[in-house]
Amino acid sequence: MARLVLLAPKRRADATTFEYMVQAGVCDGYAFTKAQLAQVKVGDQVALLRRDGDRRRADGMIAAIVPSQQGRAKNGLTRFDVKIKGFAEVPSAPDTFGKFPRTGVKVLS
Repeated sequence: MARLVLLAPKRRADATTFEYMVQAGVCDGYAFTKAQLAQVKVGDQVALLRRDGDRRRADGMIAAIVPSQQGRAKNGLTRFDVKIKGFAEVPSAPDTFGKFPRTGVKVLS
């Protein structure tokens, strides 16, 4: 079973916030490589991290991964919306996920 880890966008006026994603249960517009998409499936665990300012974390399970209306990223990767069930904020432990690619998507086996 894989674990999907998503990095919430930094606080900007044009970015969906960590708080909105947790409340709505949808992390929208994440660019996945074909390899990453092949590694995750419905029912896998997902963690959403916020690393700017106060570090926060929310955990849940993948309910669906659907193509986003945002289309493709500048690098050509297709963007997806990740729908999450049981999404809840949890106490943030010291960060053990390491560096992230620019897409903000990491899959751990």
